[in-house]
Amino acid sequence: MISPITGKIKWLQGKSEASQQADGQWVWDGIFVDISDRKQAETQLLRSRSIQAAIIQIFQTLLKDEKATFTAVLGQLGQAIGTNRAFLICHSDRQRGSLVTSEWFDGTTTASIGEYFRHLESEEVAWWLPKMLANEEVICNKLADLPAIAFDFVERLQRAEISALVAVSIFAAQHQLWGVLCLAQNEGTPGSFSQAEAQILRLVGEILYITDTRRQERQRLKASEEKFRDIFENVGVGIAKLDEAFCFTQVNTTFARMLGESPAAFEEVPYDSLTPQGEQDGDRRCLRI
Repeated sequence: MISPITGKIKWLQGKSEASQQADGQWVWDGIFVDISDRKQAETQLLRSRSIQAAIIQIFQTLLKDEKATFTAVLGQLGQAIGTNRAFLICHSDRQRGSLVTSEWFDGTTTASIGEYFRHLESEEVAWWLPKMLANEEVICNKLADLPAIAFDFVERLQRAEISALVAVSIFAAQHQLWGVLCLAQNEGTPGSFSQAEAQILRLVGEILYITDTRRQERQRLKASEEKFRDIFENVGVGIAKLDEAFCFTQVNTTFARMLGESPAAFEEVPYDSLTPQGEQDGDRRCLRI
């Protein structure tokens, strides 16, 4: 491997040997071939495999661990791609405005950049929101390449000491902007982004959105169950639950008190044992409706 004046690394492969001439001088003969393209392809393949493994790990982490944080997932992503920062900007709460809800950064920095990405929907950053709503990714490897209309956004990146950025939109139902997933490089750190990183972000972004939706559904279901349980236990009316065999599976305290028993005394007890024989068929018809 050599580094010529251009600064672009070259990979050479060769074979050579030394031989002594008739006059006693030594000569080194050899043939060298430029294998930079092959080495670059090998590097890209290894990187691709590393990223694929990271995406699988992200999916497994979120699927198996309900307490796994998005910050930990962004760390897996950032390390696999080899970037300094990975962060999620939430756009779902219009009253609160844009907000960095999850953020990871490597050991080269300890500073959060959340403050620089607040209120991106304001008039001063008129360039950002229309671009995200149009589902157009931002791939910026030089801040000077951003359009003049993005001057306020460029200032934010400069204050955050970011030199390169890739960002993609994440949409909820009815094409509502849920958030924006970003990767960034710090100033003075080599590295650039391409369409490949944008595609990876789109995949990971969908995984994060689906995970967040599932977690919210579970929270709503848990709250509903807790509300029902509170009503079931404290209401002044007797309530009982029966299985398909017409055996009690659960009764509340009021129901048990009405019959002079504890709730536990009714577990798996047939409903027919509490009703006169002549009324059992009528009760069953009513309960099956």
